Amino acid sequence: GDWKLIEKFQDESFELYNLRDDAGERHNLAKQNPAKLRELQKALLEWQATTHAPRPTQANPAYDPSTPLNNRGGGGGEKKTGSKPRGRG
Repeated sequence: GDWKLIEKFQDESFELYNLRDDAGERHNLAKQNPAKLRELQKALLEWQATTHAPRPTQANPAYDPSTPLNNRGGGGGEKKTGSKPRGRG
């Protein structure tokens, strides 16, 4: 669909984006679209229950909301460089 819901465990908030109109996810529409937010929250909770998705049970002690997003570390956010890709070939 056109909608994307993000659950933020660190502050128990949600972000809602319409990807058809905002592919860059710059405009959080959660407050403007409470019905769509509730619909997707319900679907997410049902999916989490059905799949037994793990949920954090305690806050990450290293989480610092004042740290800029690009300095928080984590896996898949490495910047691409001009270096040659690894692997075969």
